[in-house]
Amino acid sequence: MPLSGHIALAGAPNVGKSSLLNALVGQRLAMVSPKPQATRLPVVGLRTDADTQYVFHDLPGLLDPRYALQSAMLAAAHAVLERVDLILHLHPAPDAPAPPFEAIARLDRTPRAPVLLTYTKGDLVSAERGAEVAASGAVMVSATTGAGLDRLLERI
Repeated sequence: MPLSGHIALAGAPNVGKSSLLNALVGQRLAMVSPKPQATRLPVVGLRTDADTQYVFHDLPGLLDPRYALQSAMLAAAHAVLERVDLILHLHPAPDAPAPPFEAIARLDRTPRAPVLLTYTKGDLVSAERGAEVAASGAVMVSATTGAGLDRLLERI
């Protein structure tokens, strides 16, 4: 039976959303920059494996807006969060533990879709720290090395 689902890559600015999207789809689709807020509008990427199609949505960074552009970016992210099947709450592994998703996303209510905590930048932490993350039930990935991507796709 073919499967398909929409997955949001959500988190604060510069947590590795665009890098992860590029790694998951296997090509440079989203712009990656060390400057925060490079993604202004959601970027959609597709991945097809056998009978499963993943529709990934790389969202603008979730932040407390200080001006009109940031408010529009947050509104665009919220619109996607309302219609996806799964939300990957991305947070850098070196900065673990992650705060609650609702606080980061500035949501008025709990999202309809389930939230999977996913630690990014896993290549920047020790093996011991990686074991702690695995024990917590979260997934740890590295877009740079590709480590953990298969595990993430299994969890999705």
